[in-house]
Amino acid sequence: MTPSVTRGKGSVPMVLFGIPYHNLTFASTLEWIDELVASEQSKLVATANLDFHRVAAEDPEMQRILFDADIMMADGFPMVKLSSLFGPRLKERVTGSDITPMLAEHAARKGHRLFFLGAAPGVAQQAADILIEKHPDLNVVGCYSPEKADVITMKSEVILQQLEETKPDIMLVAFGAPKQEKWIQMHRHTWKVPVSMGIGGSLDFIAGAQLRSPVWMQKLGLEWLGRMLANPKRLAGRYLYDALYLLGAISRLTAIRVSARGKLSTPLDEAPEGKTLLGMESVHARMKSLKTLDEADLEADRLREFSDGKNLVLMPESTGWLNSVELGVLVLLARELRKQNRTLLVYAPSRRVERLLNAQGLHQCFAIENKPSDVIRRMELRAAEAISGAVTAPEAGALTLVLPAELTATNKEQVSSRLFTHWRENGRPRKLSVDASATRFIDCAGLSLLVALKNRADEEDVPLSFSGFSATVKQIIKVNNQDQLLEK
Repeated sequence: MTPSVTRGKGSVPMVLFGIPYHNLTFASTLEWIDELVASEQSKLVATANLDFHRVAAEDPEMQRILFDADIMMADGFPMVKLSSLFGPRLKERVTGSDITPMLAEHAARKGHRLFFLGAAPGVAQQAADILIEKHPDLNVVGCYSPEKADVITMKSEVILQQLEETKPDIMLVAFGAPKQEKWIQMHRHTWKVPVSMGIGGSLDFIAGAQLRSPVWMQKLGLEWLGRMLANPKRLAGRYLYDALYLLGAISRLTAIRVSARGKLSTPLDEAPEGKTLLGMESVHARMKSLKTLDEADLEADRLREFSDGKNLVLMPESTGWLNSVELGVLVLLARELRKQNRTLLVYAPSRRVERLLNAQGLHQCFAIENKPSDVIRRMELRAAEAISGAVTAPEAGALTLVLPAELTATNKEQVSSRLFTHWRENGRPRKLSVDASATRFIDCAGLSLLVALKNRADEEDVPLSFSGFSATVKQIIKVNNQDQLLEK
């Protein structure tokens, strides 16, 4: 029986090269989407191929989005083939290009309302007309192709208004990755669309604006080759970089796998007891060794019940290696705890396991500590973190915006309202400072606030300075081409 995803306690994913995948077939994917539609909550569905891995390795925001996706499908042939080396084998490759027409047929039977967003002007409507001709009961409530723009400066008001008026159950977004995933994540807290899914060039394929590789190439895992031969100028470089990324990732993991296990930084029997951390609303537990997804689901339920909304300090029982489902339990719990403003901390892994976690970029998802004193310090810092930031006036005419630990779509409006209300009520400041020293993560929604702030400061001739950006935040700023925020 497929576990429910509408409760936020879905099946444990399998983490491969730093990206969590749900072990799905085409049929089970459609069943899960039905559950998401019925939940009437805003959910993100993503299909990831090898290029997603390379992008996520360079972009902490994209990695966070893929961590948070409610359904993650394996679009990439290499991930399916390599999955058995790291745990259970992925059942099949579930491509966005194939699931889109299947979803249209399924939606026609179920009565789901669809909205097509993106592709070149007219392509979405062409694709809709073709699908409606095949499935007369299909209800496509809207098609729209916005002007080209980056995700931060893109004018989304018209789209949001159309979504409010048409009330789709499922929105298929064809902006291309990572723009489509970032745009969905940036706005999905503001709409009532139950399912939003990035589909890349799928509408182009349906409309005939772009041809897919022959079926025999798809079955052999050579679809990428057909696409590259059809458009070598655009795709040859991308596929080369993707191949180099994969070879590098395999080499790093192989080197870690054959390295010495290493002693634990602190023996498990000397780990801090749960009662030591209870005063900080934190508990600790051991995570059992796991081999199957069924075992992982049971272990995730046990640990979820044990933590009961508290910060969780977790000690993996496996000290030599963590397979894809053991990593999946960590990612799932970290995601759920973060949504409760809590945190997961992995305590005293072996040196090999710690290297594995870092190599897959999972240190961006949860903290890793090796000493009881460091655990206490980390939890004290997390307890003191600001959720909504602060606005201060350190001296007459000066204004300082202290950013929260994370500035994302979930708290952007709260931070923005606090800042601009102060500005409106107290008049134009003589100088303005943004202190990001406590900020460990920011997304495109948060960046859009900083860009709007800079634009307003420029318009009103207010000196503006930014300080304290961490390496992770600087990387996100650069990836999104907002280097202006780093200028002195």
